[in-house]
Amino acid sequence: MKLFYLARLPKLFYLALLPVYLALQLYQCGPPSKIHEHEVSLRVHNTNGDAFLHLEDDVLASELSQAIQLKTVSSAEHSSHLSDESAEAFRKTHKLLRELYPRVHAEMSVRAFEEYSLLYELPGSNESLRPLLVMCHLDVVPVDPATAHDWEYPPFSGTIAEGYVWGRGALDMKHTCISLFHALEKLLSLRSGFTPQRTLLFQIGHDEEVGGHGAQAIVAYLRSRQVQLEMVVDEGLAVVEPGMIPVVSEAVALIGLAEKRVFSVTLSSTEGGGGHASTPELGGTPISNVAGAVAELSRKQLPPQTIPLLGEFIDAMVDQLVTSTWLKLALSRWRFIQRLIPHLFVMDPKLAALVRTTTAATMISGGVKENVIPHTATATMHHRVLPGVTRQTLLEHYNRTLAGMPVQFEETASFDASDDWGGHVSSTDTFGYRALQAVIKEVFGADMPVVPFLVLGATDSRHYTKLAPKRVFRFNPVRLSKSIAGSIHNINERIPVASLSEGCRFWFHFVRLVCE
Repeated sequence: MKLFYLARLPKLFYLALLPVYLALQLYQCGPPSKIHEHEVSLRVHNTNGDAFLHLEDDVLASELSQAIQLKTVSSAEHSSHLSDESAEAFRKTHKLLRELYPRVHAEMSVRAFEEYSLLYELPGSNESLRPLLVMCHLDVVPVDPATAHDWEYPPFSGTIAEGYVWGRGALDMKHTCISLFHALEKLLSLRSGFTPQRTLLFQIGHDEEVGGHGAQAIVAYLRSRQVQLEMVVDEGLAVVEPGMIPVVSEAVALIGLAEKRVFSVTLSSTEGGGGHASTPELGGTPISNVAGAVAELSRKQLPPQTIPLLGEFIDAMVDQLVTSTWLKLALSRWRFIQRLIPHLFVMDPKLAALVRTTTAATMISGGVKENVIPHTATATMHHRVLPGVTRQTLLEHYNRTLAGMPVQFEETASFDASDDWGGHVSSTDTFGYRALQAVIKEVFGADMPVVPFLVLGATDSRHYTKLAPKRVFRFNPVRLSKSIAGSIHNINERIPVASLSEGCRFWFHFVRLVCE
């Protein structure tokens, strides 16, 4: 997973660009139906179950700590995505979950996929209602041995100290699994009973960090049952604290409506290969050929563009954060400066990722000895593809950019050319989005702005877009500051203990709202 945060340029720069930055609208995002707004807010009010939660921070922290201590590291180096040690850690984790949450395991059926990904199901009484699917994953990225001593506390200790739970997976994303399990245990223990009308599905992945084969197997299973989902909720974005978004001085809840696709290419060259380094070919060696192609692709990137989703984000920000009538009126004139926006954003690498398909050279290889010209050299180019950019566009870009160069290219990671990108960008005008919005305000405060955004990283939810077209949402109920967000996949990964109870409250209300 890649939770984003935006680096700030000098404040005067953003102050000067404030009207431009906020006026990036391409399509108007119409307000939700008042009938639906009333329905959702009324149901949240009536399902307030805080009195039954009796949440204790130390209990939640202890449960998360126990999960962190089990090294559920996934790795692409193994065909099953797990080493023997990690597989054993997953078996112990599943046993821990059964011990901590007996009512969940007594009342929900559970099915395993690819051995270690799990799908829990609680049937609803109304079969005409499409199910809710909530997702998380228990696998974590490895800890670089070179940085193990840089951690404040050992990375798999699950230490509870200084108001945090420390360790690999604390934030990405064992805390969500624990908070959701704890919420379901409480929900199923209500004296008044929990009798859902809508079926609840709960997926726990074992290899999200290395491709999500478990998630793909679950998708295939649901397709075989001809299941269509009302909505999918996965990780991706969160409640970001002040300073995370340029020129915004308030906390904002971001809901991901789409994520960038992955497109990778391997470049290779054999021309001029072989022989002694004292007599190289005049045209260059495989390494210089590949290096030239990398330089050309890095220099001639796909042009930046404003996408409709960015316009929806600005629309929502202006609506919820701008109080001045005249400023709102001024910002409605965004069309006059629309073409300038992408060119302003590309001045900063974090902002540039919002308006263009990014290009990064990530691997290069070739050569066995300093005085030997290698027979071949290769390099990998990694792209995160902006919604609306097609596979054909990318292939044409490569053919055009590398024309006449002694280099070949081959796709190594791509997306289905038949995919309809419109189906991969979810809608704010849905029951699911309004339900998320209502519960966010219930838990994080009625004044919390809730806005749609683009996820720059990849999640397992990308596999579900055809089972829930325009109804896949990426939101993690946790508050993120720059320092906390910066610990993801990094040293000193941690989560505030107080965030665990907020997450538990969120899932308690959300599941009850959507399913009951």
